[in-house]
Amino acid sequence: MITRNNATTDNVIPLSDPEAILKAGNAEKRRIKQISTQSTTLLPSTTTTTPPGIMADEVPPTGSQGQPADSTRDSTRTADGTDMSTAKEWFKAVLKIQHSSIAQAQEDRRQALEDRRADHQLFLAAHQTSATRIARLEDLLLAMNVKNKFLSPHSPPSSVETH
Repeated sequence: MITRNNATTDNVIPLSDPEAILKAGNAEKRRIKQISTQSTTLLPSTTTTTPPGIMADEVPPTGSQGQPADSTRDSTRTADGTDMSTAKEWFKAVLKIQHSSIAQAQEDRRQALEDRRADHQLFLAAHQTSATRIARLEDLLLAMNVKNKFLSPHSPPSSVETH
């Protein structure tokens, strides 16, 4: 967890290693130079012809055969130029995907907010309708109660009551 107390310049990890970048660049230059020299030596001369049986059994040399025997140099290499361009393309693709995901999330959030507002408007309309109906019912009940009070004193006594 980074806080202001422990986020100093002493413990910040660099995002890239300049030496590794230089080594990777130099290794890429050597590799390109080696490939270009191999491709010029592998092309057959048009003036000389070789018998077809000699070339048929030979395996063409690969890039790894021309590499020096020191394999530790290859393991410390970070990336060559094609890997870096591929990484850049990959990061661009990831960023595009993230951007589209963020845009979609914002659109979803906006739509949810609109839906919530519409639901709230419907709720308020239903509440207003219910309040109007309840008020009308209360008025009718009061009118019936008042009407019953006026009619009850003038009504003849029932035969059930005895004094």
